[in-house]
Amino acid sequence: SQAPQPPKEEAPRPPKGASIRVDDNENSNSNQAPARPLGGSGGFFLRVDGELRQYELSHLLYVEGMKDYMRFHFDDGTPTVTTHLTMHAVEDMLPSGDFIRVHRSYIVAIKKIRSIDRNDCITIGKEIIHVTETYKEKLKEIVKF
Repeated sequence: SQAPQPPKEEAPRPPKGASIRVDDNENSNSNQAPARPLGGSGGFFLRVDGELRQYELSHLLYVEGMKDYMRFHFDDGTPTVTTHLTMHAVEDMLPSGDFIRVHRSYIVAIKKIRSIDRNDCITIGKEIIHVTETYKEKLKEIVKF
């Protein structure tokens, strides 16, 4: 007679209908995937190639919205990850002290902002993102410009 085995822990399951595509130059994969915050350890999970993969918040430059899809852009060579999420869901997932919405289609990492020019354009990574009137005051409060 064998000793009973403890039940196996299962990874969190994505909501039905969530999907992900990883853009790796010309290769892309479609899978089921949610964005899942990682409690207090500086990362989050996305389902890629049928498994949950962890991405570090410290390498996230900005998130770009495209209707119901979000593109996560990183500064460490990680391929851009496109997920089926809303902007509101991403805002709720990211720590508000580290990320700020600057446009209806962009959330940026505050510490990754290289410059803000007189036309209210942010340089982050190799991108220039325009700060719209709706989000300008909040950005001014945070960066004191």
